[in-house]
Amino acid sequence: MNRHQLNKATTNKNSSENRRSGKRNSKGSSLLEIPVSLWMVFVVFFVPMLALGSITLRATLLSLSVHDAIQAAAKARTFNQSSADGKSAKQIASEVFRAHLQLFPVIASSEIDLDILQTNFTNQQITRSEDTLTSSADTSRNVYQIEGTAIASIDPLIPFNSSIFGSIQGLTEPLNVSFSSRQMFENAQGLNR
Repeated sequence: MNRHQLNKATTNKNSSENRRSGKRNSKGSSLLEIPVSLWMVFVVFFVPMLALGSITLRATLLSLSVHDAIQAAAKARTFNQSSADGKSAKQIASEVFRAHLQLFPVIASSEIDLDILQTNFTNQQITRSEDTLTSSADTSRNVYQIEGTAIASIDPLIPFNSSIFGSIQGLTEPLNVSFSSRQMFENAQGLNR
């Protein structure tokens, strides 16, 4: 017998012995484990990462919406009352903010809230006002900014069952967030109107 025939005979003998003794080939069992492993990777890693990425994207879009609304409102001529020169800062901020939210209906939010921040040059004291200034702006002693704040609720992409995971914001219930943005008000003399 030559060497090739001897190897073939040994291989046939080993495979027939394995069948009789109940031993299995390791390649066959790994083929059965692959679907379970892939399912675990998908459910345990991919779905939560997708949900987290979705919430992060929506929160970023909400932050940009607040920033854009305040940036547009900072160019207004008045703070609270519309005039012949145009809309007030409050109206502009509200319109821009609502226009952004219409693009992303999964974000539930209240209106944007505007405040005036008056910072004194000498002592760095900040005075916050929710309404117009009581007197004319004094730009020789103060810096005037407007700050907008929005409180929102972001729904999860895939809502999970709360009986299994409990109450987790962003996974089983909406995530509550708050964003603020500040801009220098370009027409400080209009802050008392």
